Amino acid sequence: MDPLYNKLLNMSLVSSRMDDIMIERKKGKNLGLRPTLHVMQVSNFGSLKTTLAKRIELYCNKMKWPVRYLNDYTYASLAGSVEKKGEVMPPACVEVIGGTLIVDEFAISPTEKMQVLKSINSIVEDEKSYRGISRAISKKSQKEMKERYGDHFRVKGSGFEWFNLRTNWIFLTASDPLMSQNKELHMLASRCVPVFFNPSLDDLNTIDDDPSLYFTPMKLPSTKQRTIQSVEYLPIRAKVYEWFTKEKLDSHYYFRTIDDLMRIYVINGHRRDEELENFILERKIKFAKRTKALETAIDLHVEVWEP
Repeated sequence: MDPLYNKLLNMSLVSSRMDDIMIERKKGKNLGLRPTLHVMQVSNFGSLKTTLAKRIELYCNKMKWPVRYLNDYTYASLAGSVEKKGEVMPPACVEVIGGTLIVDEFAISPTEKMQVLKSINSIVEDEKSYRGISRAISKKSQKEMKERYGDHFRVKGSGFEWFNLRTNWIFLTASDPLMSQNKELHMLASRCVPVFFNPSLDDLNTIDDDPSLYFTPMKLPSTKQRTIQSVEYLPIRAKVYEWFTKEKLDSHYYFRTIDDLMRIYVINGHRRDEELENFILERKIKFAKRTKALETAIDLHVEVWEP
């Protein structure tokens, strides 16, 4: 595995245990930024994605970090549901707050696509999920949820809301998100660092002989969080601006790219890592350029295949 991608995954795993990143603004309130660094790996079938997922899961268990491996899911499992007797079933990510949710072979049935993607986007970006319901929640279940998840659950209007769902997500998929016209899927990918990883036969043999090469735990710098000063933020913004200008890109994913670079800056002990910054920029820009081309094709009514 590329050592930069390995470092990115290690940073993603610790990001959910951090506080909001605060960035000084010259005018107005300081900017609050979620610390979670999400990753979406797009690989062909049979490229050992499950091997990666299991290695990450084993490492998190060893470190006693919350982790859940998910390869079978529905809207109800992601957003929560209410059973016939009025019992609340919590969403999957509630069990791994401050930890990692690994979604293997990320693919969504057409009947649930929009519901699932909207729910995931809300959790990934805003750390909350609301679901309207048609049946009442029993008083017993309400009490149980408040006792068990008091800081994360409340009945709201004609539904219920889960909040403070700080979890880092690692999506592993064989389906390129830009082979779809679904904008919710594009939005989700834009909130992640998209990594297209297609190993050669020699790479697969090497990983098969030594799975540790696919993911190697790293000791990252200890970080005492503090407000990021403008003199730290502005050079990173300037770098992203330079890259986006050179590639003739507009505002698509501009601030989301800056945000990801700020996250690795903080996780790296408030130190710049130019190589990792470039790794992320290259992949964010590749994604932004392909998104722009897709939107142009749609505007021109060019047929685009959707899986």
